[in-house]
Amino acid sequence: MKSNYLPSEVIRLVVAVAGFAWIVSLWIFNSSVDFWDALKPFSAANAAAIVFWVLFNHFLWKWPWIREFISKSPDIRGSWEVEIEAMWLKEKQPRTPNKIRGYAYVHQTFSRYTIRIFTDGSCSETTSNHVDVRDERITLTYTYLNTPSIGRRLSPTQQSTRHIGTGSLNLGNFKPLEMEGEYWTEEMKAGNIRFFNRRDKSIAKFAEGEALYQGNKEKDQ
Repeated sequence: MKSNYLPSEVIRLVVAVAGFAWIVSLWIFNSSVDFWDALKPFSAANAAAIVFWVLFNHFLWKWPWIREFISKSPDIRGSWEVEIEAMWLKEKQPRTPNKIRGYAYVHQTFSRYTIRIFTDGSCSETTSNHVDVRDERITLTYTYLNTPSIGRRLSPTQQSTRHIGTGSLNLGNFKPLEMEGEYWTEEMKAGNIRFFNRRDKSIAKFAEGEALYQGNKEKDQ
């Protein structure tokens, strides 16, 4: 997800569109300076600004030149394979990385990213985020909620509870083919995470990721 704020460039652009639409509407309505007559073109300008924002939020921000020079929004939509190396930070727990395989799906508009990661035993979903664009470095920081499966929550050997975590991803460019980063959780775990093998299709659970990625690998063999 993207942080819930509007860059100043976009606000200025929306205001400019609204102002232009108001001027055109004044001419169309042949309005006088009377206050009530002025409300007619203002309503039209306001509607134009709303329509423009909806189009920009869902479609226009994805155009390459708008994405890089106005919206500053990396395009990370779609499904990804995910590799996780998790380690305990507690003193009595082993520090050997536990490698976990999973899949992710990113739903994105200009104003919001939603990232869901599916593993064989849990599902994580982002709850907030921020994109930082500095020179040629693009970083996505986020918080998330992890919900283990009921079997994992009740298991005496693999017991885990719902927990909150935070992390960061280095995107590299405005339409990356791979993303890498780190994460930390309130369960005193930390690790590395890697997104790769991006696809345009959507998935909603681990089994669908298996069918999308592993099924295609079997066909290629």
